[in-house]
Amino acid sequence: WLLLAIQAGQALAFSVPVRDDPHARAVKLVAQMTLEEKVRLCQGNYSAIAEHDYVGVVSGVPRLGVPDLYMNDGPEGYRASPAYPGTSTQWPSGLTAAHSWDLGLLQAWGSAMGAEFYGKGATVAFGPGANIARIANGGRSFEYLSGEDPYLGNQLVRPVVRGIQSQGVIANVKHFMDNNQEGVFLPGKTPPFGPGDRHSTSAEVDERTQMEIYFPPFEGAVEAGVLSVMCANNLINGEYACQSNKTQNGVLRASSQFKGWICSDYDGTRSTVDAALGGLDIAMPGAHVSPAFTHPDFFGSMLIKVVLLFALNYCLPLN
Repeated sequence: WLLLAIQAGQALAFSVPVRDDPHARAVKLVAQMTLEEKVRLCQGNYSAIAEHDYVGVVSGVPRLGVPDLYMNDGPEGYRASPAYPGTSTQWPSGLTAAHSWDLGLLQAWGSAMGAEFYGKGATVAFGPGANIARIANGGRSFEYLSGEDPYLGNQLVRPVVRGIQSQGVIANVKHFMDNNQEGVFLPGKTPPFGPGDRHSTSAEVDERTQMEIYFPPFEGAVEAGVLSVMCANNLINGEYACQSNKTQNGVLRASSQFKGWICSDYDGTRSTVDAALGGLDIAMPGAHVSPAFTHPDFFGSMLIKVVLLFALNYCLPLN
């Protein structure tokens, strides 16, 4: 995310020469980091969320001038915190905006939301939402601007991404992918999943259907220059989306040449090794225990142990 923050044009005080291009600057910064500092960039800092008043925080590296990354919902505008209710613009939903079929209007919508995020200090906007509406009880369908048409989604997501990122904010297209169903959530139960819940349901999708129906909106976002993607909570053909090598490294990175980073939806990280090798870059929201979920330290202490074990076994340097 460090490279993408530089490319997005953030006014950040990095301790490397300004004359370097973004990639060279990022490489120089990473070369100066300890293993712990590198891993810190791979997972949200849950304890910092309340302190900074955003829905997600990835802590930076202060000694190198690398700032925190501040993430906030959502696809229809800035989610105000409980401490400041009623302080954000209530924009139309993604599906409502999509009904216009107006590319200029969609770009203005994205730009206006991006300006509000930037003005409130957020560096990442969790949106736009781009999944296909396929099931009537899809609880997130109102967020998604594709409707039932993959070509429409492919075209409309582009101006929204450009609009958000024109304001110096990283757009985060979501939820990758096949997140089209919303079932019963049972708080207080263990596990808290009922029939069809997005946290436990597997979308069974063949390759042709995946590429012709579900992927085109995300492909449009990539072609528009989107800097980040959020992987979904659901499973895809029996494997959690956020550790799916086939969809993240294969479909997204290989097929579309996506060069940005992937963060998990807030219950989407389910492993360390499988998720890391499967293409996940940032585990969100970070390790903590909530009434419904336990979020292990998958990309924190557990990732450090895996890296050290790998380096020990293969006699590799850590830098």
